[in-house]
Amino acid sequence: MKTLILIVLSLVAVSAASIAFVIQNDTMVEWWLPTVICAMLAISVGYALRLAFGLILPTDNRLLAGTVGAVVAYSILIGAFYALNYYMSDGATSRQFKVAITGKTTEEHYRVRRVGRNRVGRGEKYYTHSVTVEWPDGRLKKLAVAVGEYNKLRTGDSISLTTEDGLLGLPVIKDKKYTSKTKRKIH
Repeated sequence: MKTLILIVLSLVAVSAASIAFVIQNDTMVEWWLPTVICAMLAISVGYALRLAFGLILPTDNRLLAGTVGAVVAYSILIGAFYALNYYMSDGATSRQFKVAITGKTTEEHYRVRRVGRNRVGRGEKYYTHSVTVEWPDGRLKKLAVAVGEYNKLRTGDSISLTTEDGLLGLPVIKDKKYTSKTKRKIH
């Protein structure tokens, strides 16, 4: 039974952290603000649940149990923070902004390739594309774009973004429309 509880808690924590990772790019907030708030809450929750996690984990070390409780609580809190703010946004506060592209970046990454049992190596190369946009108030935001859109867009073009106020008051990007000044055909 303890193993099942650990597996379920692990799956919930990983799922919540994945949700936060995906939604964070569409939330207009500095990354450290939700991190600090959720970490402070998670430390207190981990301390409060150290005895409960001590019963579940195969150890008598309360510090380790409290740390595991804090990590699980942090993952759930950060996922809930971003998910509630994004999915419970107020449609009545919808606004459209035309933001200018100030830069384009392409980043090179490598996939992981399994070489053999317990051995991994560097796999094939792939690229991620993003544009940096400047909001009317001067803030900069990096947005991921597909390769087709990346090739069409130029520095100085504009993107039409629709934002709404989230449940927690943080603006979220709900829609992106790319408009290019140049009518260039891609072969």
